[in-house]
Amino acid sequence: MGAQRERAPAALARLRDQVLRDSVELIWVDTDPEAAPLDVSGPGLQPRIIAGSGLTFSQAAAQGLSEAKGDFVAFLEDHAVARENWAQAVIDTFSESDAALVNYSFADAEPQTYLSRAFLMAEYGRWMHPTRPGPVSIPSCNNIAYRRNVLERFADEKPLAEWLQAEYLLHRRIQSDGGVCLQATDAVVEHEDWFHFSDGLRANSVMKRYNAGSVATSWSLPKRVLYAAGMTVAPPLHLARLAASIAPRPALWGAFITGLPVSVPLYTYMSFHEALGYLLGPGDTEREFADMELALKRR
Repeated sequence: MGAQRERAPAALARLRDQVLRDSVELIWVDTDPEAAPLDVSGPGLQPRIIAGSGLTFSQAAAQGLSEAKGDFVAFLEDHAVARENWAQAVIDTFSESDAALVNYSFADAEPQTYLSRAFLMAEYGRWMHPTRPGPVSIPSCNNIAYRRNVLERFADEKPLAEWLQAEYLLHRRIQSDGGVCLQATDAVVEHEDWFHFSDGLRANSVMKRYNAGSVATSWSLPKRVLYAAGMTVAPPLHLARLAASIAPRPALWGAFITGLPVSVPLYTYMSFHEALGYLLGPGDTEREFADMELALKRR
């Protein structure tokens, strides 16, 4: 959690009310502890607050991992509110399989708002509730759970904060080494998305330029140009992949169709900025991404 202190109470209350058979620990990394005190009194799970003033999003995640003791580590953003069976569903999915990662199912925290629904479809449509059980070829980022020993194995190569900066690269490595991501259909998280079109465009474009710029730092100029040129086909590819994931779930067909006025320009805009990342590098997008995730007001 960061500067948007009003988001914390609802997310924290729902975490404390988890219905559990197994024991869990609840750790919150506070990237802006000077902003305002957080009231953690009350019944249920007792959270441990870790001060991490000025940490970026990936650094905060790595700090939380270093404080955790469990075999499974589940990450949540402060604007992602877990339903009461979320934690147990994650634990059960790990316990009943050899999964390296477990993907949550996402619902809209503000379903009465069109832009929130449309951005959630564009960003999280692959994993929107209701989901189907089974392997996930492209896992979600930021909100996802790991088997602890898998993360520790990759920490031998480079610091986990660096892996978590561009988390999709970590997922690719885990999967290329034989690790499987499974969909936990009952691990439902209500995600608060964007209420202003410009904020949603900016957030996704910053993320894409940051990811592209980070991965292309050691590339030759011809390779950078080639990947940048490839972004001309990225928007229809994004849309086709989303449509393919929605096709087996009729309950989401309407949301997919009504969300097209947002998803089409969004995919176009963020692909352009991904091309900029390949050509010009990440710029100041690491700081911008941390500000958007932890400080930007969403409504």
